[in-house]
Amino acid sequence: MAMLAVRNITDEVHRALRVRAAQRGHSMEAEVRDILDVCSQPAGAGETGLADERHGQAGQAQR
Repeated sequence: MAMLAVRNITDEVHRALRVRAAQRGHSMEAEVRDILDVCSQPAGAGETGLADERHGQAGQAQR
């Protein structure tokens, strides 16, 4: 799996992520992964995005 480092986020964003993660019972790392996963989903039918690359075209599992 790939790794990603995010630098230079504001204290406000860091604090908000920490609070959101705690409210959901997640680590900050798990919360950011969830946010990125949701944001990488295609917005509508017929669009491709990161989720399609990971799961094959139209969200189908690759064989």
